[in-house]
Amino acid sequence: MLEDASQGILLDMIQKKYVIFALKSNRELKREYPELSDYEEFKSLENRELVFVWAWACRTSPFLELDEEKRLVPCIEWAFPGKQQREAKMNDYANMKFPDHIKGAIRRMERFDPGLRVQMAADNMHLLKQCQQAIRQDIKGADPEQIEDYMKTAALARKIMADIQKDIERGNLGVEESKNTMLQNLEGASAAFHKSRA
Repeated sequence: MLEDASQGILLDMIQKKYVIFALKSNRELKREYPELSDYEEFKSLENRELVFVWAWACRTSPFLELDEEKRLVPCIEWAFPGKQQREAKMNDYANMKFPDHIKGAIRRMERFDPGLRVQMAADNMHLLKQCQQAIRQDIKGADPEQIEDYMKTAALARKIMADIQKDIERGNLGVEESKNTMLQNLEGASAAFHKSRA
């Protein structure tokens, strides 16, 4: 008998604070999330430029709490750690006049739908568990018809699991719990920035 598991999946999604494409380490974003290399708008970007685009435009970026006029400086400071590079980008991006390749990347980043991606990642994990349960059935003592049904189910489950594995290895649709990212370093950054400017 099939049961609707959506309540449990939704509850899990609500309890965890998910983000998409957030830095998890000092590795390049395209290495953390290989899917990003699929998009033409990101191919020519250096890693720090892509980090800036994420900070500026991703719907799960904590910097979006800031008005655009106040967002530029903290996004540049987050994305470009070197003083000379930061100063150069302050000049390059003055008055939010971004080069065309950055504008295109920002438009692409803005289109990512975090809610849909989180739901799809949660569904992938649910389906993966269901496939594992289907495969891990003990067929000792089963009659030939049950064994044939099991083999068909197991073959389909293995194919589905391989597809899910590809999604996970390509960055799990960009979905990660906030606590597993470098955003922990930003806890209260927006509030601190507001206080410093008040």
